[in-house]
Amino acid sequence: MTRLVGRNDQAGWAKCKPSPVGPGLDDLPSNLLEVLLQELKTCEETFDQMSQTTEGFSKMTDFLRILIVLCRKYENIALIASCEYLKHIVPITESAINKICTTDDAVRREHCVNFIRHALYFVECLYDPSHLWRRQTNKSSIPNNHLRQRQAILSQEIGPFFYACLQDGQWKLLAQTNLHMAMADMLGAILVGSKDNAMLMCTPPTIDSVLDVISSEPPEEADLTLYAKSKELMLLCFGHLIKICHVMRQDQRQVSLYDMLKRLMMILGDPICNAAFQAAILKIIPDTLRLETIFSLQIEYLNAGLCRNMVQVLQKNVDNDDKENDIPYICVCVLSAILLGNSKAKAIFKGRVGYHGFGRLLKRQETPSGATIGALLDMVVESPFSTDKPSFIHNTGPLIVLLKLLPVFGDHERERNVIDAVSYISLCYEYNRMLCCSEGIIGVLLDCLDKRENLTSEVQEKIVQLIEKLGSYSIVASQVKHMIGLMRGPDDETLSPLCSRLMHALSTIARKETRRGAYHYFDFQEDNTGIHIPQIKKWSGSSFTFHTWICLNSTPLSAKTLTKGRFRRQLYSFYTNIGTGFEAFFTMEGVLVVGVTNKKEFSSTALTDNPVLDNGWHSVTITHISQRFGPSQVQVYVDGTLRHTAQLKLPSTKEDFDYCSISCPKDEDRICQDVEPSRASRSSSFPISISLPNIHAPSL
Repeated sequence: MTRLVGRNDQAGWAKCKPSPVGPGLDDLPSNLLEVLLQELKTCEETFDQMSQTTEGFSKMTDFLRILIVLCRKYENIALIASCEYLKHIVPITESAINKICTTDDAVRREHCVNFIRHALYFVECLYDPSHLWRRQTNKSSIPNNHLRQRQAILSQEIGPFFYACLQDGQWKLLAQTNLHMAMADMLGAILVGSKDNAMLMCTPPTIDSVLDVISSEPPEEADLTLYAKSKELMLLCFGHLIKICHVMRQDQRQVSLYDMLKRLMMILGDPICNAAFQAAILKIIPDTLRLETIFSLQIEYLNAGLCRNMVQVLQKNVDNDDKENDIPYICVCVLSAILLGNSKAKAIFKGRVGYHGFGRLLKRQETPSGATIGALLDMVVESPFSTDKPSFIHNTGPLIVLLKLLPVFGDHERERNVIDAVSYISLCYEYNRMLCCSEGIIGVLLDCLDKRENLTSEVQEKIVQLIEKLGSYSIVASQVKHMIGLMRGPDDETLSPLCSRLMHALSTIARKETRRGAYHYFDFQEDNTGIHIPQIKKWSGSSFTFHTWICLNSTPLSAKTLTKGRFRRQLYSFYTNIGTGFEAFFTMEGVLVVGVTNKKEFSSTALTDNPVLDNGWHSVTITHISQRFGPSQVQVYVDGTLRHTAQLKLPSTKEDFDYCSISCPKDEDRICQDVEPSRASRSSSFPISISLPNIHAPSL
């Protein structure tokens, strides 16, 4: 063996005390890495001879242990990686795997397996020094300093070695010796440890190999529990591959994201796939959507057939005698993640499955669990639901599902809790009332009363109260007809016990005592929604007045909107091609800002002492007045009272105004559209009355 040269008269080893951190290279013999490289090279050349004895395997394993300990000191990793130990370790490991088949000696076989396990763990330490992968799979805390640690760049030997190990014969051998778990951990460590390394591993052979393992059956003599666990680990790896592929640019991708999802959906819909593994596949979907930009990924899931396969999973769970009780809850969580803040995804789901169909499928399952009901309520507000915190409705579909399930609960307390929660959500804001009425919640409530024999009198009364309050806001003729029909008894000569209560509710609805505000209005909830006005080619005069009634929802900002720091509720935008024009918008606090742009100069004034963020209707009038012998002025009236006057230079009106819109801001001011903002990010509803030369919109 090559002699180690110590530092300070070979005193370096004395400084190397047992530590979870690992020793620094400065405290060790100066030629330690060089000696280890030479020894591993010798082991590769004489592997056949060394593998004949247990001492040979022990010696090679000891070299790996030294490297693993050195990797505990993060500062050592770059230098260790530069020595290219893997050029020798990978061939030795491949030979060791082949040696397992030809070794009859159980002791030598065990030493061989032990060496392979250490080799795979060394790769983990090299590419995931903080052990983020193992921390995630064990659900333990992640250190705050892991972002400052630099991982080694992926060696070119790793890819081919991984592909070879996942071939059918090799993988079965690894499974029989319980090395398949270590192989899955090695891949996971590479994918989680570094984005750059993960991108290098996101290749067609990797995708093929992982999917082959996920869809494989356990080989003979393999531990079934460990094999199922290894498939779940590979499934988690595939989830990370999906995330990596999604964040890569199109020119960087070697594989199609749609093809990856399509193949995963094929495994999910395979009739031979058991319910437990189907649940495991579904569980990774919400995890893949924990990214900053998920709009296109949500659509890709739907295009790949997620809706169809999820329906098949629910149907299979109904037909299966041994039901997987978590399936309904998992499906609700998956659907919630897919539809979160994405109006396009909601429209696709509504067209392909619909909430009525989804509700019927859940109804055929066993009695919904409390977790399933909680997930549906969270889905309505797209955040954790609580009666202590009023929330805006983002999705009325889950309300329909909950009301469809109401008559089948069989638990009076649960029925009461659900109808109380639905009532609270529906009535806590005026906007919620409007949405429930427009989406037909009253009709679904009336359907519940059709099955009133399954509901307690208390729950029936709560349903009628909700119908009364929503109907006072808006109700259609077919719903009134339905209410009248519910007054009849079993035959034409008798009346329903609810008759007098329903008559009182109709009387209250007719009086509309609780209704305040506009009956008809435009509702703008997304950044890309608004009224676009044709080009204004000739601006008559040099003044400008904008008038509207507006109701701003006091919606809290989402975390993503806060991090972008570009929150605004646009009132109007009128701009020319050269960038001059008018605009007005509301800030997060409901402060009205009126601005003008003259060439490259932007000037603005704000109405700071009269915010309108109170969920009420307000009249807002903004007037720009041009003075011939003095500075131009802007006047702001709120509810008919002059609230603000300021000097603001009027822009030139000689150019054509090409961009003219209400509510929708100019393209350069919009928040990134890759992630569609939820209704919580900006929300304004108002009827429009504009006073402009040659352009008139009626006041609603």
